[in-house]
Amino acid sequence: AQGSVALAQLYLTKGGAEDVNAEKLLRGAVDSAATPPDVQRVALLELARLYHRAGNVREALPRLEAFGQKFGNDERLGEVLFLTAECCQQLAARVDVRLASATVAAEGENGAGSLAQAAATKKQQLQSAEGFYARAAEVYRGSPPTKAADQQYQRLSLIRRADCLYELGDYGSAAAIYQSIARNEDDPQAIGAQVQVANALYAMGKADEARSANERAKQMLHSLSPQRLKDGNVPMPKAYWEQWLKWTGTTPGTW
Repeated sequence: AQGSVALAQLYLTKGGAEDVNAEKLLRGAVDSAATPPDVQRVALLELARLYHRAGNVREALPRLEAFGQKFGNDERLGEVLFLTAECCQQLAARVDVRLASATVAAEGENGAGSLAQAAATKKQQLQSAEGFYARAAEVYRGSPPTKAADQQYQRLSLIRRADCLYELGDYGSAAAIYQSIARNEDDPQAIGAQVQVANALYAMGKADEARSANERAKQMLHSLSPQRLKDGNVPMPKAYWEQWLKWTGTTPGTW
């Protein structure tokens, strides 16, 4: 089993078509009752990473959840929790297609039932993602990461948790997290977080506070170099821009 996992890791290093061979070896090591726990731990994480990189979240998610349950004291738990949250959030995003289809095809009670079920599924996935992001942030707070990848996971776990809360309609909790990120201007996510502060306040009906937050966001944007703005090199998701431009463009005296 140990030799199989080592060979699988070599295949993963080569990448490309060799990923198929790596998957076979890793699945064999994970599924075999004869695999020693330490070897299974490595195989399970490598297999979950492989599926996650490939965008196969439905295969990645159960492996990540199994790792968290079996090896809860592992030093890579923060990464595992973050990737688990990512899978849940991606599954929630995919429900949007089902929502749109259900809306178009809704006919009578059957159509309404499909729409309600899709909305409930998306909500459940978002709630799961938010919980895993929160746990990942807690792990990283307790044991500050030293590796660049883990430091990136730590930063992203905060803002993506806030994104989940925002989508769930918990604008107050989302705004509090966004504000904590926006205060750190050295964080590349600070501008996007400040825009989301304004978006969340506007969604709560706090127009005056939203305008103040909006002014702060504009100041932060104007502080960027003209070249960065010209190149579009502003670290902000498209959804942040779209929501911000929508309400600032339709609310008198805001922009």
